[in-house]
Amino acid sequence: MLQIGICDDDTAVRQEIYELASKILFKYTELNFYYYKDGQEVIDALERGEFRAELLLLDVHMPIRNGIDTAEYIRKNKVDVDIIFVTVSPKYVFEGYQYKAFAYCIKPVASSQLANILVRYIEEKQNSSYCIAVSVNGRDEKIFLNRVLFFESQKRKIIAHTLDGNLVFYGKMSELEEALPGEQFLRCHQSYIVNQTWVDSIRRTEIIIDGISIPMSRRYYESMSRAETDNTRSMTVTRSLAMNSEEKGAVIFTGGKLAGTIVRLKSGQKITLGRDVNKAEIVIEVETVSRVHCTIQYDGILNNYSVCDLSKNGVFFNNGERLEPGIEIQLEPGSELWIGDKINRIRLG
Repeated sequence: MLQIGICDDDTAVRQEIYELASKILFKYTELNFYYYKDGQEVIDALERGEFRAELLLLDVHMPIRNGIDTAEYIRKNKVDVDIIFVTVSPKYVFEGYQYKAFAYCIKPVASSQLANILVRYIEEKQNSSYCIAVSVNGRDEKIFLNRVLFFESQKRKIIAHTLDGNLVFYGKMSELEEALPGEQFLRCHQSYIVNQTWVDSIRRTEIIIDGISIPMSRRYYESMSRAETDNTRSMTVTRSLAMNSEEKGAVIFTGGKLAGTIVRLKSGQKITLGRDVNKAEIVIEVETVSRVHCTIQYDGILNNYSVCDLSKNGVFFNNGERLEPGIEIQLEPGSELWIGDKINRIRLG
């Protein structure tokens, strides 16, 4: 079941979004809805411990507490919820990206636009990995559970043996066991919890994972599943895309036909912007945009972007200066560009 919150000061809009979301998502999962008249009602529910939404469809322009302030509160307090802004203007799309909004939907809400966003959200949720948030030497770390081979306890420390190496943190195995999804993780010994995804074989006295022998005690031999619990005292399993996603770059459309669109980029990923649906990943169907207008690549290590103008009409800085055609230019996050003209504007996240 997907728990959806709808926050808008207009009763008719709340009802419209409910009807559209119900129609779009009914074939994917069961739905439960919560309604809020403004951001303060969301915050009040959070502070009372009564907020249950996994996905919040959030208006920006509301009395008492607007959507941007509400999103800021949510992220500062590490609330495990995804946000889709639904509002009349693309003015705050960059702020939406900064607060890890999944998408930005412009009113009046078109069924096709919301359908595209919600279906993409469901698909990404289905393909995403939960992570566990722990403290390591005073800093917050995320452990992506699909990368974990097994957890090992050594006195007060827990070692996460992952595909990327080991990570050591303080905690209790009993709390960790309660926090982990039971259909994926198995407590096989007082000192071991294994990820069943990576199990090569199970015997009465041992489990083999990646060639490593893990002891299986008699007490846990029959225990092949555990109940799933969301919260623990010293660690938290998060389920939202916002909390579980690795840091990525983004191309954020702040003006023009695609205003409000957020395109996230993995490190090393290159995309092409243009008018030709067969040659461009991001299609901008306006005459001032060339068939293949430009490419943008994100470098997660250096945290910068390579932009190459391949067009007739140009890619421009927001002061009107054109990028040199055919040459890859290195730009920092926050850089603003015009694509073909100053109407079609993007900002690099």
